[in-house]
Amino acid sequence: MVNPDACTGCASCAVICPDSVITVYRQKFE
Repeated sequence: MVNPDACTGCASCAVICPDSVITVYRQKFE
């Protein structure tokens, strides 16, 4: 299992990462 803290926007990101991480990722690239 991929470490959620290491999430970098992969296709399965929403599945393996907390919503908070997804939000930070999106803000960083929008």
